[in-house]
Amino acid sequence: MVITEAKRTNEVVSCQWHVIKARLVAPFACPAPAHGQNRAVLTGIVRDLGGVPIANVRLTVVDPRRVTVTTEDGKFTMPKLPSGNTRRLSVGRIGYRPTQLARVLVPGSNERSVDLEPIAHQLDAIRTSVEQTGVFGVVGDTAYEVVVGARVHLTEGVLGARVANELGQFAIDTVKPGANLLEVQKERFKPRLVSFTQPAGGGGTQSGEAPTRQRGRGASRLCTSL
Repeated sequence: MVITEAKRTNEVVSCQWHVIKARLVAPFACPAPAHGQNRAVLTGIVRDLGGVPIANVRLTVVDPRRVTVTTEDGKFTMPKLPSGNTRRLSVGRIGYRPTQLARVLVPGSNERSVDLEPIAHQLDAIRTSVEQTGVFGVVGDTAYEVVVGARVHLTEGVLGARVANELGQFAIDTVKPGANLLEVQKERFKPRLVSFTQPAGGGGTQSGEAPTRQRGRGASRLCTSL
C-alpha cells in the first residue's frame, strides 16, 4: 500500500490511497518431496505351521526384482520397493510348499508374516556308474565254502599279497594288461595257481578249474577253489 498524494483542506488532511497488488512467484511452486518418500520397506517373519521360525527361506519380488533370505530367527527385510502398486512375493525353501502372496505396499514400513507348509520333497534319482580295474574275486574250498584269510598275489608285480576277508573276498587294484598268473595260498590247503587274461580297459577271463567264471567290465573277476 503506497501513499501517492496528500491535500490539505480546512486544516484537514485527506489522503488518497492506491492499493498496489503484487504476486510473488517462488522459484518452486511447492516444496519438493523428501528423498525416498514414496519408497516402501517390506519386513516380516517366516514360520512353519507350528510357529517355529524357518531360516534360509528365499523371498523374491518381481519388477523391480528383489531377492533376500531369512535369518536364523526367520526374519527378513526387503528395502527400497516402489509403493502404491500390487507386489507379488514368492516364498520358497526345500522341504516346504512354495507360496505366492500379493500385497499393495504403502510408503514406509510394511509388515508381513508368512506360514509355510512342510512337504516331502522327492529328489530325482541319482545314477552313478563305476568302472573297476584290476582283479577281484572269492576264494573257496572244493565244497564251495568260503576260505577266510587266504593269501592272494600276482606272481609278477611289486604289489604285496592280499588277504581274503571274512567273506572270502579279495581285490587287487592294479593289473597289467595281458596274461597274468595269480597264486592263492592258505595253511592246510594245497597252493593254487590261476591264470587269467586282462585286456586293456576290459574284463578278464580265467583258465583252469574253478566253480564259476564271469566276465566283468574293466576288471577280472575270479572265483577259485583250494
